[in-house]
Amino acid sequence: MKGEAFVKLPRDVVASSSWRVLSINSRRFLDFLMIEHMRHGGKRNGFLLAPRRQLWEFGIGSHFVSGAIEEAEQTGLVDCKRGTGRRPSYYALTWLPLADGAPPTNRWSVVSAVSTQNECCLALTKPVASAEQHSQRPKTGSAKQHSPSRTSYQGGGVLSEVEGKGTGVEPGQRVGSGLTDRPSSGKPNGRAAP
Repeated sequence: MKGEAFVKLPRDVVASSSWRVLSINSRRFLDFLMIEHMRHGGKRNGFLLAPRRQLWEFGIGSHFVSGAIEEAEQTGLVDCKRGTGRRPSYYALTWLPLADGAPPTNRWSVVSAVSTQNECCLALTKPVASAEQHSQRPKTGSAKQHSPSRTSYQGGGVLSEVEGKGTGVEPGQRVGSGLTDRPSSGKPNGRAAP
């Protein structure tokens, strides 16, 4: 429609590795900035505001706002001029010219695919070890110790994570049931005859 606002989004930006590695929250942050850019008639790039409360209402969880902004900056798609004290931070979309007439910085095109992958994706997502891998890890004195009252659910019963520390619980013993991981006696309920 005539007179409707739009944002120039070049194919090179969308096809770039910087764009492809963005998390959903960083994409929402970029969407918010593009909408803000359109609200101001495309004349305030470099002075775009993104208050946290508005970002929460836009769908970015309160714990994810800082990470989303940082990721968008690291990929080179957004420039940020940090505010101090009660002054707000101002944002610029790097593929668009700035409000003062300066050309776009195009920082997104200088960020290599390897550094984008390493800095953004791997820092934000950590591989999760399976229960089997976790139990095979060597216990070291410098590792964080779990509370003795912690339990985990494995294979139909609750197992102790105490691993024999203290008294009264054997490694792998099912807490409260009297069962162990040893083979059953052949009885239907798995309990050995008294």
